[in-house]
Amino acid sequence: MKRDVKTFVVTTAQKGAEPNWNLLYGLERLCKERDGCLMIAPTNGKMTTSRRGKDSDDEETITFRDWMAGKENVELIFDDEEGEVPIAAKEKLNNVLYVMNYPVKAQQMIPLTSWDRHVKVDKSAIIPSPKLMMLPQANSKQSLPKILMSTGAVTEPNYKTNSWGTHAYLDHDYGAILVEVVDDNEYHFRQLVANKDGVFFDLGRRFDGKSPSVREDAELMVLGDLHAGEMDEESWKATQRMLREFNPQYVVVHDLFSGICVNPHEQGNETRRARIAAAGKDLLVSELRGCGEVLADLSGRIGKDSEIIVVRSNHDQFLDRYISGGDFRMAPGKNLPLLHRLAADLQETPVVDLAGGALRLGIENYAYRPVENVRWLRSDEDFKRRGWQFGDHGHQGPSGTRGTLRNQEKYLGKSVCGHSHCPGIFRDAWRVGTLSRLDLGYNKGASNWMHTNFVFYRNGQGQLINILDGKYKG
Repeated sequence: MKRDVKTFVVTTAQKGAEPNWNLLYGLERLCKERDGCLMIAPTNGKMTTSRRGKDSDDEETITFRDWMAGKENVELIFDDEEGEVPIAAKEKLNNVLYVMNYPVKAQQMIPLTSWDRHVKVDKSAIIPSPKLMMLPQANSKQSLPKILMSTGAVTEPNYKTNSWGTHAYLDHDYGAILVEVVDDNEYHFRQLVANKDGVFFDLGRRFDGKSPSVREDAELMVLGDLHAGEMDEESWKATQRMLREFNPQYVVVHDLFSGICVNPHEQGNETRRARIAAAGKDLLVSELRGCGEVLADLSGRIGKDSEIIVVRSNHDQFLDRYISGGDFRMAPGKNLPLLHRLAADLQETPVVDLAGGALRLGIENYAYRPVENVRWLRSDEDFKRRGWQFGDHGHQGPSGTRGTLRNQEKYLGKSVCGHSHCPGIFRDAWRVGTLSRLDLGYNKGASNWMHTNFVFYRNGQGQLINILDGKYKG
C-alpha cells in the first residue's frame, strides 16, 4: 500500500457477503480524487463461530482480489490468505491512531463494549464492524480526546434469521470512516454513511459509484453548543466557513445562552461570582445582547430563505429558573430593573406558552432586536426532517430522567442532540460537541469535550465534523 498517503478510508466486509457495489465504487472514487487508500478489513459472516483468521466453518473469507487487481489505492488488511493474522494486529495511520484487529463479531450489538480501556496514553482506535458507532474517551485537557469508533460495512447484510442475527440485520450500517492525517500526532476523521443505494456524502460532495462526485448544498447543520460569551474564537471562525461551504437550509442552535450571571449551579459560589464580576460578565443585558449578535451573525451568513432553529436548552432555561425561583431578588442592583421587567412579562405570558421563554423576551424586548429567519422552539417541541428529530437538546431523558445517548436512541430514534459537549454516535442517536472554550472552569479533570458540528444531507444521512486548531479538514 502507498504508506505515504495522507487520506485513508476504512471499512469492513463480512465473509460470504455480496459487496454493495455502488458504495464500493464510490469509496474507490473518493480515494482516487483525494489520492487516498481504501482499507477493507474482513469480519465474520452469518456463522458467529468463524474467526477473522483461518475459517472454522464453511463460509469463505470475503476477498476483493479480482476487483483489486492493479489498484494501488486499495488494500485488504488483516487478511489470512498468506498465514494466520496475529492476535490484536493493528494498522498504524499515525502515532496516535490505529485500525485494530479486535475480534468483534459482526453480530455484536455494541462493538465498542469493553474496548475503551485499550485506548490509552493519547491512542485512538478504529474497530472494523458493520455497525457505525463513535465515542470519545476522556483525556488530559492538554491533549486531544481519545477516540473509539467502528466503521460500518461495504457489504450487504449476511446474518442468520435467529434473534441475534435479526438484531444485527436491523443495525447493519453501510459506511466507512475517512481519516485525513495531518502529521504524526494530529488527524481529522469523518463518517461516510450510505443508504442501501450506496450513495454517500463527504464535506458537501455527493459520491455515487456510477458517476463523478458533485457538489450539493446541505439540508441542515446542527452547531455544537454555542454558549455566547464563552465561545472558542477559532472554532467559531471555522463554523462560519462551514456555513459558507455547505450553505444549509436550516441551522440548528443549542445552548445559545451561557447564563454566566444567572447560573443556578453557582449561586452559592461567592468566589466564582466575584471572578465573574471582576471580568465584567455579570451584566445580564450585555449577555443577552451577545446572544442577539450571534443570531444576527448567523442570519447574515445563510440564505434569505434559510432558517435558524433555536432549540430549548438547559442553559437557555437558566434565566427562567432564576426568575421563577425568586433568586433574582438577590441579584446585583444593576440587573434588578431588567429582571423585574422580565418577571412581569413572564407573569403575563407563561413560559410554557412562550417559544424561547425569558431568553427570547430579554433579547428581543430589552437587549437587541428580533432577528430575521429565527424560529424559537418551545419545550418538547419537535423539529423533524426526513424522519430525524432535531428539536431535542438532550439534557432530559424520558419521564424526567437524565439524558444519555442510549436513552436518546430509545425514545427519539434517528436524532441529533447536544448538551454533553462530547460528540458521539450510538446506533441512530448522534450528538454534537461544543463551540465554547474547552475549559469553562466547572469541567474539572480529564475531558472528552470536542468542537464538533453535524452536517445533514439530502439523502437523509449526515456526518460529524470536528474542528481542531481552527480547521475542520486536512
